[in-house]
Amino acid sequence: MVTPETGMVQICNPNNPTGMLSDPAELKSAVKRMAQKTTVIVDEAYMELTDNPEANACIDLVKAGHDVIVARTFSKLYGMAGIRVGYTISSPETAAKIRGGLMSWMSGVGIAAAVGCYNDTAFIDDSLSKLLQGREMVQETLGVLGLEALPSQASFVFFKSGKDANSVRQAFADRNILIRGQYLDYTDWSRVSMGYLEDVERFCKTLPEVVGS
Repeated sequence: MVTPETGMVQICNPNNPTGMLSDPAELKSAVKRMAQKTTVIVDEAYMELTDNPEANACIDLVKAGHDVIVARTFSKLYGMAGIRVGYTISSPETAAKIRGGLMSWMSGVGIAAAVGCYNDTAFIDDSLSKLLQGREMVQETLGVLGLEALPSQASFVFFKSGKDANSVRQAFADRNILIRGQYLDYTDWSRVSMGYLEDVERFCKTLPEVVGS
């Protein structure tokens, strides 16, 4: 429950680790209600990977004057996780408060790389296309194996292997394939992120061996 004493609310959409996207009408209605009592941060790190980013994003709530901050990153679709460049979208007043609390700054290299990457629409289109191909490959493989998978709108797929997630991670690591281990109390759910298509194909070919062992 959000009260006037609540310092802040954070929402991740699409969610991590599930990869699921909230219904935009329901989410925005909830965000507006909460924003009447406290600041709401909507983490949209994976928003560019959704089927309809413009309709699903909460940027319109910022423009409408609600106490909302939208957080974005160049670490996902843009492939710049190592440089760690991100940004927020908020009111000028909120932006000024954020700047007043900064304890570090981005390098000129990071800013230049972000601008160059953002303007390289051909690269972005190709990156998105390959990511979606990989996600479809994984989902099809899971379907053939009869394994439950959540409907992802992110750069990964969260699936139920029926085995201990950390054991599944280790089994893949033994085969030089890295996936995520257990999240919270999701003991038999695993998360696999997309990469080069040939690496995704290796995962798909190895999956029956791991889950069937």
